Amino acid sequence: MAEPILSGITEGIIGQLSKAAVKEIALLWGVEDELDQLEDTIKTIKSVLADAEKKQVQSEQIKTWLERLEDAVYEADNLVDEFSTEALRQQVMTGNIMAKQVRTFFSTKNQLAFRHKMVKKIRDLRKKLYKTAEDRHNFNLDVDLPDTHVVTPTLREEDFVGRDDEKMKIIKLLFEMKTEENIGIIPIVGVGGLGKTTLAEQVIKDSKVEDHFKPIMWVNVPKVFHVESVVKEIINHGVKDEKKMYDEGKMYQLRNDLEEKIKGKQYLLVLDDVWGIENREKWLELENLLRDGASGSRIIVTTRDQKIAHIINGPEGLAYFLGNLDEEKSWSLFKKLAFMQGQEPNDRNLVDIGKELMNKCGGIPLVIRTIASMLYCKNFEEWSSFKGMELSAIDEYDKNIIPILKLSYDHLPSYLKHCFGYCSLFPKNYVFDVEILINLWMAQGFIKLSNDHNQSLEDRGYQHFKDLLYRSFFEVVEIDYHSSKVTKCKMHDCMHDLATSVTGATGRILSSNDDKTDKRIRHVAFRFSLDSLQQVQALLVNTKRLRTIFKHVIYYNLSYRVLEKSILKCKFLRTLDLQHSSLKRIPASIGKLKHLRYLDLSHNKMKALPNSITRLQNLQTLNVSYCENLQEIPSGITKMFNLRHLHIESDSGTTLHGMPGRLDQLTNLQRLSLLPQGYLWNQWIPLNNESFFLHHISNWKTLDMMDIDDLQHLPDGLKSFTCLQELSISSCSKLESLSPGLNHVTSLQQLKISRCSKLKSISPCLNHLTLLQRLEIGFCDKLEMSNGGSDAAIPWQRFQSLSVLRLNGLPKLVALPEGLQQLTTLQEIEIFNCENLEFVLECVINLKKLSIVDCPKLKSLPEGIGSLETLEIKKCDPILLERCRDDIGDYWPLICNINRLILSPVGRGAEFPGGELVILRGYQSIPMNSESFFYHLSKLKSLIFERIEDLQHLPDGLKRLTSLETLEIKYCSKLQSLSPGLYHLTSLKQLKIRYCEEVEMPNDDGSDAIMWQHLQSLSVLTLRGLPKLVALPQGLQQLTTLQGITIYRCKNLETILENISNLKSLKKLDIWNCPKLKSLPGGIDCLTSLETLIIESCPILLERCREDKGDYWPKISHIKELKLGS
Repeated sequence: MAEPILSGITEGIIGQLSKAAVKEIALLWGVEDELDQLEDTIKTIKSVLADAEKKQVQSEQIKTWLERLEDAVYEADNLVDEFSTEALRQQVMTGNIMAKQVRTFFSTKNQLAFRHKMVKKIRDLRKKLYKTAEDRHNFNLDVDLPDTHVVTPTLREEDFVGRDDEKMKIIKLLFEMKTEENIGIIPIVGVGGLGKTTLAEQVIKDSKVEDHFKPIMWVNVPKVFHVESVVKEIINHGVKDEKKMYDEGKMYQLRNDLEEKIKGKQYLLVLDDVWGIENREKWLELENLLRDGASGSRIIVTTRDQKIAHIINGPEGLAYFLGNLDEEKSWSLFKKLAFMQGQEPNDRNLVDIGKELMNKCGGIPLVIRTIASMLYCKNFEEWSSFKGMELSAIDEYDKNIIPILKLSYDHLPSYLKHCFGYCSLFPKNYVFDVEILINLWMAQGFIKLSNDHNQSLEDRGYQHFKDLLYRSFFEVVEIDYHSSKVTKCKMHDCMHDLATSVTGATGRILSSNDDKTDKRIRHVAFRFSLDSLQQVQALLVNTKRLRTIFKHVIYYNLSYRVLEKSILKCKFLRTLDLQHSSLKRIPASIGKLKHLRYLDLSHNKMKALPNSITRLQNLQTLNVSYCENLQEIPSGITKMFNLRHLHIESDSGTTLHGMPGRLDQLTNLQRLSLLPQGYLWNQWIPLNNESFFLHHISNWKTLDMMDIDDLQHLPDGLKSFTCLQELSISSCSKLESLSPGLNHVTSLQQLKISRCSKLKSISPCLNHLTLLQRLEIGFCDKLEMSNGGSDAAIPWQRFQSLSVLRLNGLPKLVALPEGLQQLTTLQEIEIFNCENLEFVLECVINLKKLSIVDCPKLKSLPEGIGSLETLEIKKCDPILLERCRDDIGDYWPLICNINRLILSPVGRGAEFPGGELVILRGYQSIPMNSESFFYHLSKLKSLIFERIEDLQHLPDGLKRLTSLETLEIKYCSKLQSLSPGLYHLTSLKQLKIRYCEEVEMPNDDGSDAIMWQHLQSLSVLTLRGLPKLVALPQGLQQLTTLQGITIYRCKNLETILENISNLKSLKKLDIWNCPKLKSLPGGIDCLTSLETLIIESCPILLERCREDKGDYWPKISHIKELKLGS
């Protein structure tokens, strides 16, 4: 299916030929006429390419013509790039050196020989192009047809449409599925593009799921299922810094690390896109390693293969089959992406066409997204044409959705087709760094130049990425919190298949089984160790065309001989990625790769780079990060004028002696990543040398300065950071003043200062930061900020962009500056651990959120708090909390209507978001007689006690919870009794007690019956993992409202109830894994309301329930849903 795309390449050639510097070289070499004629020929070809590339989809003849033209166009591109490179070298040469070289080169003998060679080369190429181009007349091609125009909304909402029901069903399974083992597995099965991954993502983002499972882990499973690889990914999940590395065969070490990560924890693991499990034994090898988690741990597996679900849970076991979207949900998704503002237009004809197109998508979300977003902002004629000509060629949806997805690819402009197809060089499930991906596109010349000269190549490249993202060619993996930019992405498998298909023979991922490559190949990625010169040379026999080499397999060596004798012979390379190759030396011949734009040598072992590397005049990206033995960067790097990205990052320090001087000459440099990325460290940065802060870092937008021991004042050199938006200063123990450096950084939007123990003042330099939006200051012991201190003169009224103020651990802070009251833009104030704070502000205007935690001297709140959306007060003066009481507090009328009200006498306190749910987790204890602990929660609906260390009895203070409907108690290891607190919960509907080892519920206490009689609203009772429970309390027999009883894993339970004939509302009795249970309650045969009885793993009781001879069978056989397990 591979289709040549040449219009972008020809446009680049014409752009290069039009440059004055190239024309000057042509004049110098005496070939200006030949280049002018070549330019005319390329323009003639380009004039019909847009139409030819469009029509090749239906015409095999045009496609063949473009394939013949392809080699000549790429050859022209290489030739013109040589002229451009020579122009760059001319800029580098100066003065007498240049004059001498020119005189030597253009001596009569050299001049004639070279001119003759170049003239012949250009003429032969032009002849080849002209001959092929003449055939264009056979195809009736339109001239100067504009390239496809794409319109992408400024912001894309990731609408999760049509799967809400499925999401809730999966969540219900997570919480309610019954398993004999401590882990339960839910396979989600469906064909590609149905949204299995998206559904799993939405499930784990649900607040109930996030609160219940710790940790939650996600693994993109390799296509070849390998237990060791999966375990490595689980261990490294959530590790942002240096990930753990393991030698092959070190399974015992993996097992120990995995056990440490999950042991005793109720985890949730998602194994996404599982393939290649041939048998049950292979799965059990992994499952057995995952059994160390706490009971109730869960695994979600997404797969296209029903066989995988059968292997995991058995042919009759649990599997959730994800179906296609119905027509209503399909249309809801389609219109959100195809129409402006996601609204159905008034034009009924357009709506009718849209619904026809939607029906062709077969209810597959990926297909709907791709087709609908492609049609966004197109007119009626374009919709009609697409329906009538292109989509009509596809009869019905079947399991191969590639032809439908290709329709969207066909409507991309040529430059986006290049960008998309290039991604086929990476394996499935690969997570792209978006910045690196854009740099790779730049290196190949795929980025279409903008008419806006202020827009950088990088910005333009990011727009290309967004255009593809909106059309579902990419999926979001990670978004930067501050910039809202997508930083990591990946491709759906179906999209990767499409990219591989459209790239065809021109791009390949090569394995050790490959013995040859197609003659058209231009881009290769190796997935095996490159240590056999003979093998590599055989694969790279077509080096004349090769433009890209990647080495994907990490920690596989690349021999110096293979690099020198084979790879570096590919003289037209634009991209060379040799990271993780264990290279100790780099051959000097690398300097001959005059076309090279992207070079990644990171994670290697060389001590030096060859000086010849500075001859790479076209190089845009150089990455030598994490080369821990590297001692110096060649000084000639300052002559590499095209360099835009220089990466020299490190985790463990560096042996670099320093940076070359005069880096300010690199005027195109957009990104300089130092060690570690974005940080200035004391052991490396010469703070007294202003030359470090040069022009080359003027484009930095973020900067973290940390652990700089000798820093007393911010250096004046910070004035070079003219674009700086975010600055963080932390753990600079001797810092006394922010001047003079901060005086100049007037573009700053976010400022964070923490753990600078000698800092006394933030003025006067703060006065200049009028664009500041967020100010965070923490743990600065001597900083006052109060009205009478040195910061009193700060003109806060000038900070008309400040919206967030966060103060933490400031022991000298007594009151907030009065000037803050004048800021109408201020929306959030957060104050933590300010032990001497007595006063906030007199009044607040437009403030949306006020959080005050651990400020024990604060007794009052500002006026205007009634307009808040969130008010949080924790661990403050009891007087303040008394004033917020709903019965006697004078603040209550002001705060009672706040949407999110959080009030607690302790730091991690009871949370009251709209009267719904409070989770008390991880306290050492709760005051038994302290009514004040609960008095703010009278409207509370749900309460969860989890892992309260010293909780032995439910506190009497629960009587304040007059509206409580759900109470859940779990993992409270010392809880013995539910009294006295349970007495008062007259509105309680659901009671769940889980894994509380000491709970007994004795029946010999007369108060028991009285306590349970108070619960006249209780409808659901769940008891789980209570080893000391021998019998249920007899008081339950009086609860006529009880509808469901679930008992699970109570290993010593012998009796349920003596008689349940009074439980007239009981519909379901569910008993699992109670091996000592001997009897059912009396009266069960008279209970007409009972619809469901489930008994599993209760061997003694099940024997009495057998249909053939069990004495209970006549009493239970009438029950509608009767499940009697093993």
